[in-house]
Order: sequence, then C-alpha cells, then structure tokens
Amino acid sequence: MVDSVATIALETLLDLLIEEAKFLSSVGGEVEEVRRQLNIMHCFLKDADRRQDRYNSQTVRNWIAELHDLSIQAKNVLEIYVIEVVSRRKGKGLKMVLKRFTCILSEWSRMHQIGKDIKDIKSLISICGMGGLGKTTLATKIYNGETVERRFKYRAWVCVSQQFQPKTTFQRLLKQLLPNESEEQDEDTLVRKLYQVQRDRKCLLVLNDVWEVHHWNCLRRAFPIAEADSKVLLTTRNQSIASRGYVHNLKYFDEDEGWELLQKIAFPNNYSQEIRTTEIKLLEEYGREIVKECGYLPLPISVIGGTLRHEKASIEWKNVCRNLDSYLLHGRGLENDKGVNQILDLSYNVLPYNLKPCFLYLACFKEDEEIDIEKLYLLWMAEGMICSEDKGRGESLRDVAERYLFELANRCMVEVETDKLALYNRFKSCRLHDMIRDMCLSKGKKEGFMEVIDKKMGGEESSICKTNRLAIHMEGVDNDLSYRIGENKNIRSFIFLKTDWRDSFWYNYITFGIFKSLKVLVLEGYTFENIKLPKGIEKLKLLKLLSLENSGVEELPPSICKLPCLQTLNVKNTMRLPNCIYKMKRLRHLFMKDDHERVGGEKLKFEGLNELEMVDDIWVGDVVNDITHLLKLPKMDMDVNTNREDGSTLFRRLVMYHSLHYLRITHCRVSKLPAYEVQLYQNVIELQLVGTRIEEYPMEILEKLPNLYVGREMVCRATGFPQLRELVLQRLLNLMGWRVEKGAMLNRSSLLIAECSKY
Repeated sequence: MVDSVATIALETLLDLLIEEAKFLSSVGGEVEEVRRQLNIMHCFLKDADRRQDRYNSQTVRNWIAELHDLSIQAKNVLEIYVIEVVSRRKGKGLKMVLKRFTCILSEWSRMHQIGKDIKDIKSLISICGMGGLGKTTLATKIYNGETVERRFKYRAWVCVSQQFQPKTTFQRLLKQLLPNESEEQDEDTLVRKLYQVQRDRKCLLVLNDVWEVHHWNCLRRAFPIAEADSKVLLTTRNQSIASRGYVHNLKYFDEDEGWELLQKIAFPNNYSQEIRTTEIKLLEEYGREIVKECGYLPLPISVIGGTLRHEKASIEWKNVCRNLDSYLLHGRGLENDKGVNQILDLSYNVLPYNLKPCFLYLACFKEDEEIDIEKLYLLWMAEGMICSEDKGRGESLRDVAERYLFELANRCMVEVETDKLALYNRFKSCRLHDMIRDMCLSKGKKEGFMEVIDKKMGGEESSICKTNRLAIHMEGVDNDLSYRIGENKNIRSFIFLKTDWRDSFWYNYITFGIFKSLKVLVLEGYTFENIKLPKGIEKLKLLKLLSLENSGVEELPPSICKLPCLQTLNVKNTMRLPNCIYKMKRLRHLFMKDDHERVGGEKLKFEGLNELEMVDDIWVGDVVNDITHLLKLPKMDMDVNTNREDGSTLFRRLVMYHSLHYLRITHCRVSKLPAYEVQLYQNVIELQLVGTRIEEYPMEILEKLPNLYVGREMVCRATGFPQLRELVLQRLLNLMGWRVEKGAMLNRSSLLIAECSKY
C-alpha cells in the first residue's frame, strides 16, 4: 500500500532527525519542517488509499501510482542520507551532507506537489481559526486570484453569519451564478437548481463566516460534494464544522511576524528610516510588547498599527502599551473574542472626534456588504458629519469625506477597495470586518447613536425609543415595532434596506410627517402599496437626503418639491417625474433613470439649480438648453440615447466649464471633437465617450489636455474591442505595463508598440 511506504519514509526521517540534532544542529529545524510536512502527506496518502476504489478517474490513479514511486525513492534517499550523517562522524564534513539534504528537499517538493494535486480533488475546503486571524482576508485573496478566476467561470460569495437564513443564502448564491434566475421560488426549488448548476458547471462558492454546525447541515444539501468539479470554500471559527474535506487551520503569528506587520502599518514606505537609532530600539521594544498583548493576531495588530501610524515618539507607543495592559487586565491573553474586542474598543476611543460619528454610521449597512463609497459620502454630508472647516483650498465637502475615509482605512478600521480605473473616485467600495462591525454596532447602540434591526436581532424597545438613527434590514415591520418607532419623534435618520424578501407594506403604520428632525430617509428595494410614496414625506422640512432607488415607485408626486432643504434626491427606477425639480434650489446631487418620462410630457426644467454638483443618467433633451445654468457641475454622467446631430455642439458647451472634472457621454453623435483651446477642457481629469461615432482621429486633441491622467498601466477588458484589427501604442512615455484580459481584441491582426521607453 502507498501508505506503508510513506510510513517507513516518515519513520526513517524521525530517526534521522535524532541523529541530526546531535551532529547538524543548524539544519535540524529545516528537517523538522520536512518531517511535519511529510506527516501531512502521510495523512493525504491514507485518505487517498482508503478512497481510491471510489475514484474512477485515470488521472487520480496515475497520481497515486506516481506518489508510490516517489515514496520509494524518498525512502532510498533518506537511507543514503542517514549513512552520510554517520559518515559525518568520520570526518567527511558538512558540505556533502547539506548537498544531500538539498536533494531530499527537491524530492520532497515533488511529493508535496502531487499531494497538493490529490488535495485539490476535495470539493470542500475549510479555513478555520478564531476571530481576527485573517480567514476572510485569505478567502478573499483566493476568490479574487487570477488563477481562480480563470479556472472557475462561475463564482459566488455569501456571508452566512449568526443571523442565519437558509433561503436567503440560497437565493444570493443562485443569483450570482444565474443572474437571470427568478428569486420567487420556494426553498426546495432553490436547493435543486443550485445543486444542478454546480454539477453542470465548474463553480466556486464561498460561504463566509459559518458559525454553527446545524447551519452547515442545513446548507450542505445544496452542494454536490465529491460529485462534481465545483468547489465549496467555507470560513469558520468552529472546528466541528471543518471536520469534513480539507481543513486549513490558520496559525497565530510569531513575535517576528507580528512585529513585521506592526511596522508595515505604522511606518509605511520605510518611514521608520527617519527615526533615530536609539528611538527605533525603544519602538521595537514597545512594539514587540504590543504584539504580545494583541495575542499575535493579525486583526488587533493591524488596528493598533493604524492607531500608531506615522507616530515616531516612543512615549506614545509606551502609552499604548500601558493602555492595552489596562484593557486586558481582567482577561490577559486573547484566547477568545473578548480580548480582541477590548483592543478594538481602545482603537475606537483614540479616534479623532470628527471620525467617530463617521465610523459609527457604517453600522447601518448589512454585514459583509460592499459599501458604495459615493452613497456613504452623501449620507455623511446629509448628517452634517463632514466639517466645512476641514476643507482645504479648492476642496469640496466630498473631498473632505474622501479624506475621512482614507484616515479610517489608514487606521485599519475599515477595508477599502481602490478604484484603479476611475480617476474621479479614489476608492470604489469599502467594508467592515465582522468583528469591527460588531464593535461598531455595540458602540452605536450604547451611545444612542444608531439602532440596527434585522430579522434575527430584532430591537430593544428602550433603545429604539432613544436612538437618533434607525436602520432596518428586514422584509417588514409589525404593528408593535411600528408603534415603538413612532414613539421616537427625534430620529434623524431612517435607513430601510430591504433584503431578498418581497412586498411588505409596513410603512402604512408609520406617518413620516411626525419626525420633524429627520434629515435622511432611505427607502431602497421596497415595492410600495399602489406604487405610491408613504404618507407625510412632504412635511419633512429638514430632510436633506431622500433615496427611493429600486423602490418600484412609478410616479413621483409634485409635493416632493416642497422639501426646502433637500440636497440629494435618488429616484433611479422611477418612471415619471414631476416638472418641478427646478424648485429645489438647494439640490446638489440628482440621480435619475435615463429613460424617465415627464409628467405632462414637458421637458424637465433645470434653470436655477445653481448648487448642483452631480447629475447621473440625465436625458440630453432635458439639459441641452439649460446647460448654461448648470455652472457648478464637477461631475456629470450623461447617458444620451439619441441620434441628435448637434452632439459636437453639446460636447463643446460641456467642456467649457472650469469646474467640470468628470464627463461621460454615451450614444450621442460627436463626429468631431472641438479643437483644443485654453478655455476648453481645463480641469477635465476623466473623460468617457461611448458610442459617439467619432469620425476624425481624436488623439491629437486629447493628448493636449493638461489634466488628463497619464498612467503607468493600460488594461484591455475581456470582450473589449471586438472588431479591432490594428492597434498602435506609440509615445506612451510613462507606460510600464499593458494587461490584456482573455477575450479582448479577438480580431486583432496587427500590433505595434513603439517609443514606449518604460514598457
């Protein structure tokens, strides 16, 4: 049996290790590592030997046979090595021994690779470890890795968490694998379809944060374990859940690894080189103590590192050490989540005053949600959390909001995804680690800042009646809860984010007009009764943000224009709009549906909206004659579905504005770009022209634009340039890399890259 050969090889190596400890102590640690890895291989072989009758694949049988041969070779090599260890006593020297050891490592490497292939056969893979060890981070890197993207065309990710809902989990997975599949199906049908798609296609499904064994037992029926090429990757803190399939147990950092991580975050870009040697020694002394107090866990080390970012004074590091010691006094060590939470609590307490409310506001989003940063900025601004005193010269409140998020990311309180392609936005999205979100929820509730209600957690009557902000993540609110909400007249924010559930008319029990202090009202994803807005919204005189995105409202009533303080209006997917938008003199951000209808058939008026800063998806017929009134637009996203012949004139009028930074025009005929002049294109940093049918070569004009970004990398997306036959990249002096995704430029027959000195 294959297993017996591996066992002999392992026992030989154990004997060797004893001899090596006596004569080659400097190599003993490496041999110990080899022994440990061979022990793992031993387990793989036992499992393969037990199951090989069940495998019909010739490939699998070949792997096992090859591993059998390698095991015999390894045994022979080890025996030779033992002889050389003995010969070391006779004076043959260390050189030949190390040479032989290198051969062993080479042979072991081949065994390891075959073992890895056998391991890959497993359909269920678990990443296991306590909170803060980096399970989600590792799963994310695997999920987004280029190799995985190539091998698994169909991928899905879902957060299971403590608020476990089997049907919702199945719906979310199936929606990612089959986007056009209806969600209006019973649970058994969802399970059957999810099971079948994994058998028919090669899928990778990630179940993040599975808490309980019974959660997995409810879910496992939807996965064809060992019956298909699809894989399931789950992360869990519960070792019992990870008892089947391949288990990867995350380890704690050692002191050196922890100190390295702390330095990397506290001193980016080798910032520590500017510090005196004597101070560096003190920082390292305190830093290693911090690592120890953090229990050698990546999450708390990262958070504390963010707190100490750019801090050069050893006295500050000493103070953090002392504070950590105080926080952990009643439970030294981090054997459970309690100690980690204590450290996260400290990181919150040392946040600057202006960042605390911005951080707590993140709790209103769902667990594991990728938060759209544009929506986040607008919520912060509507609440007055972005201080105008923090504005630098030429900065907007949005610029300050972006700086706030950057500071929170630097402190490792939030994870951000950089938008590498868009230049107007520094970040694309952000999210909270589940433990940081738990702390955020706890702090927000304790301080009366925000109460979050979902299907499982519910809400405490006392806190609902006292909180300043309320976020609801569920399909409906019963009469009792509606009454409790109505008792709190001082609520400043209502954020209702519907989950994957359908119609509910809970809002009939709430008259919004009683909330005189309300500044933010988000009603996203709900289908309203009679497709009309709830009662009393027009009475909210202090309301600054109203979002009805994906709400199914067919027509917006004229009374909406009676809101005197409204700054942000999101009516995407609303079909009919009243022709009174121009009366909202304080309106700054307008999000519309590109094919909306106007009540009465008249074009929408925009004259007088001199505070507008952002317009998204606007119909060209509504704006072409009022364009001179939109003087403050730093960003405009125009989706122009028209064959107007005056597109070039419209384009020229748009790029005249000094405040215009971002412009996107689609499907509008711009046969010729206006020639470059000093008064044109002055501050444009990102320009997108899609389907404009440009007839003349535009680069001679575009290359003169003074503020267009000059990048180091170009990307051709998959399916891009489907009819392109000839491509010339010339005089791109800063180009260092060009990435062409599979499927791009399928008809290209000629490519010339010239005068790109850095490429």
